[in-house]
Amino acid sequence: MSRREAFIEEALRLSVPLTRADGVIDRAWYVWGGRGPGVFDCSGLVLHCLWHSGGPDWRATYWSGRLWRELPPTARPQPGDLAFYGPPGSVNHVMAVLGASTNGVDYPLVGASGGDRGCVSVEVARQRRAFVKRKPTHLYRPGFKGFRSLYHLDKPRSLSC
Repeated sequence: MSRREAFIEEALRLSVPLTRADGVIDRAWYVWGGRGPGVFDCSGLVLHCLWHSGGPDWRATYWSGRLWRELPPTARPQPGDLAFYGPPGSVNHVMAVLGASTNGVDYPLVGASGGDRGCVSVEVARQRRAFVKRKPTHLYRPGFKGFRSLYHLDKPRSLSC
């Protein structure tokens, strides 16, 4: 399995809800600043999957804005590349591309979403339905900025930390 495939496999695994023995549905929740296990913010999930797939462990030194600035842009994202969002002049959200576009326009995504800086516990995440989830298109929310190529994974690239 390639590192790109391992990245996507881990992201998809975390997007599947699990039913516990007591009947409670559990999942990987969105919690601001979360880096795993079981709780992630958007960049925390991306960086966890990168590390899990054999990439560098950037979990303590990277966040969505830094990834946006340092990774190269791509017009044709591949599975495992990243989609970024935010208001003009900044980036505040990142998701991972799941697959190629089937219609030439929409790219399916997976990522931790539904929360914000106020989503500081699993209890709040449950109330807000903030968790790792799939989206059918990168245009699921306003403020789409563009795609960046993370994968260099199959040919490692060094970024400064």
